[in-house]
This record gives sequence, structure tokens and C-alpha cells, in this order.
Amino acid sequence: MDMNWIDEIRDPEPRKRYIYNADDYDPQYGDPYYREHSTRADSLWRLYEESGTSITFDAFADESRQTDYRMETGALRDFFNGSQSALSSYRNPMGGNPLIAFGSIGRWDGERTGISSFETFDDLMNGDDSPFKDCEIDHIWDENGILKMRGHHHDGSVEVEIRQLTDQGCEALESYEQAWAGEPFDAAGRHYDGGKESVDRFWNDLKTDRGLAVEPRYVELAFGCPPIEWDIDARVRDFAERMGDEYTSLYEQDTTSIKGGDFERFGAFADNHLDFIRALTKARGMDPISSDREIGAFLNTFDKLAAMPEPTPAKQEKDELSAGACDPADPLNLEQSSSYGMTR
Repeated sequence: MDMNWIDEIRDPEPRKRYIYNADDYDPQYGDPYYREHSTRADSLWRLYEESGTSITFDAFADESRQTDYRMETGALRDFFNGSQSALSSYRNPMGGNPLIAFGSIGRWDGERTGISSFETFDDLMNGDDSPFKDCEIDHIWDENGILKMRGHHHDGSVEVEIRQLTDQGCEALESYEQAWAGEPFDAAGRHYDGGKESVDRFWNDLKTDRGLAVEPRYVELAFGCPPIEWDIDARVRDFAERMGDEYTSLYEQDTTSIKGGDFERFGAFADNHLDFIRALTKARGMDPISSDREIGAFLNTFDKLAAMPEPTPAKQEKDELSAGACDPADPLNLEQSSSYGMTR
């Protein structure tokens, strides 16, 4: 089997686990649930037909979008307040602590970056200093515990990451806010002279010090989703599963399968295919290939795949119809990104 597909693999990005995605509600190109004339029994189109309403389907879909948006942002508000929501019974132990948001704001005269604090989620979304003032929210998503939000307005877009302050972070922010402008202050065991560079350093410390602010881990904590997910090519996942089986076989035989020159061969392969090795590491749950037996299992898996005949069109079609089957050489067998539709 041709193994050149390995050259196509890139280091996987975190999977975008959508909490709210306005694109889903497009009646023509959105999520199949929301498409006009959908034949699915559980589709919004079926509900529209049964409702007997006189409004257009576009308007009906937009009402659904607005309802979902209110429910999702309401659940986020409850999460940051430490309350149970209509969608989750989880209570955030840091509930009620302020939030910080940092990112970029695009305008007709260019893009600016910044960071600010907000007492509540409502302040972040609708307050006088909200970065989303006059914005339509497009996407709210989680990337391995990081919460991001993107919106647009008439002459640009806004994208921010949101973190919540710990109790120590609350004390640090209070120390900063109580200091006169330009005067020195101490916060979280650090001294700041009050100058611009010093204040910039304070905000950077507040953002990056895990003892002061943390990623919300919203979909993990509130909905039980995996803490980490990557957009990994299905062929890499298939390789990882085969390698796992090979490792188990070597373990049962009490051998490493290492032969002369194998270490050099693996080292050269890793140097020339670093993105594939990174993808494979993530597919293995961040477990690096380090032991002799793992290296042996990797090389055996590669050699066995390379020795396999190319699938014939008939066999390939049969494989595609088989549950759980995945031809690692088929570029169409790429894993699709997930959308965490909490309200549906």
C-alpha cells in the first residue's frame, strides 16, 4: 500500500467544540437538522410543516437560532455565576469570580488587541465596556478547555478568549484597581511600579499565571465531554489502533522486535515526518513513542501497512459500507469535526 499519505499529515489543531454556531442555522447550507425541505424525521423542517405557521421557514429557523442562543448564553451565565443551568447541573466552584477577556477587535481603521476584566458574564456580553457592543455573535466554542467567542459588527469582527479569575486572581485585580494611576502596587507576591510597562506586565501575569486565572473547561465540566480532543486524520487514528494491537502482541510474546538499525531508522523517519509523529502522539492520548517495544510496534505497523495490497474499487466500496471500517489509504476517510449542540 502506498504510504505517501503520511506526507500529507499535519500537526492536528484542537477540535472546535461548538457551543453555539450561527452557521448551523442556514436553511440551505447549515446543519442538516435546520435545512429547508429536509427529509429527516427529526428535522426543523418537519416541525415547521407541522406547526401550521404562516411565517417563512427562514424566519422559523431564525427564531430557533435565537432561542438556542439565549439558552446557551444563559447556561454560560449560570456556569460563571456558580449556579445550575437549564442545561447542566454542574456548579462551578469559582462561580461569581470576575472574568477576563483578551483578543482582537477589528474596525475600519485596523485591528487592535487588548485585555479587560468584567464582573459578570452579562457585563462581558452587554455592559458599557463590552467588546461585543453592537455585535452579532457568530460562534462560541471550546478548544481543549479554552473558551472562545467570535462576533461581527458593521465594520469588523471581534474574537476573544475568556478566563475566570481564581480567588487569588480576584485579590490581585483588587490590588490593581485600588492603586492610583501611575503609583506602585503589589499583587500576588509581585511588585509593579505603576508605569505603563509595569501595568502591561500585570495584565499579562493575570492572564498567564494559572494561579490567577484559569480556562473554564466548560464542555468538560458542564457536559462531561473529553478534556482534550484533536482534529486528527482518521488514517492516523487507524495507524494508532494497529500500532496498539502490535504492541500488545509483542508484549504477550515478551519481545521488543527491535532489530539492528531500527533505532536509526525510526529516528530518521521521525525527523522527516515530525507532523505525523505529533499527530500519532495525540492520537495515542499524548503518549510519546519512547520505549524499545513502542518503536518496534511502530516499525512493524508501518511495514505491514506498506506490504498490504492496494484495495480494489469493489473491496473499497464494501469496506466503506462496513461498520467501523476505515481504509487508511482513502483520503475521503477523514474524521469530521464535532459540533457540541448542547440545546438539541
